[in-house]
Order: sequence, then C-alpha cells, then structure tokens
Amino acid sequence: MKAYIQTNQKNMPYSVNGYVAMKGFEQMGFEIILFKSLDEVLPNMNREDIVVGGIQTVRR
Repeated sequence: MKAYIQTNQKNMPYSVNGYVAMKGFEQMGFEIILFKSLDEVLPNMNREDIVVGGIQTVRR
C-alpha cells in the first residue's frame, strides 16, 4: 500500500503530525509518496491508499 504525504514549499511534510505519520507508515512498510497538490497524484491513487494532509486535502 501507499501513503501520500502532503508537503510544504520546502518539500517537507506539512506539519509535525504529517512527519510523524510519514515515519510510522515507513516503519509499517508503506511506500511513501510526497506531494504538494493532490492533483499531481490523484490519477495514480487507489481506493486503499492513505492520504495525510490538511483537512481540505483529505476530504477531497
């Protein structure tokens, strides 16, 4: 499975919570994919993939 982690302008997880989630999913063996805009990764996503980001991003 994949975990999509939203990043800020410096290409780092958007918050401390995003960073902690990224590290946890890495330890569980998930493939981590960093993204700035959901539009750039949306076509490649599957229903079972995880999205970690802001409220609007996750709701979309």
